[in-house]
Amino acid sequence: MAVLTAIRKILRRAMGFVLFMVGIVVSVPVLVPGWGLPFIVAGLAILAPEYQWAGRLHRKADDLYRRMLARIKARS
Repeated sequence: MAVLTAIRKILRRAMGFVLFMVGIVVSVPVLVPGWGLPFIVAGLAILAPEYQWAGRLHRKADDLYRRMLARIKARS
């Protein structure tokens, strides 16, 4: 049972880092953070229970994402 728990923890961390990195890669070439931000927020949400730094960044990124969505909805 401990082996399965360890495997799940490793997979969770890998998935979180992959989503986080995909978000960064998608954001950089376009120079518009809106495209990669959902991936960054999702990756940080997965990593937040494991790492304190990810929790802090997740709160900031989630706040930024919600403000961007509010601006887009206000324009429509």
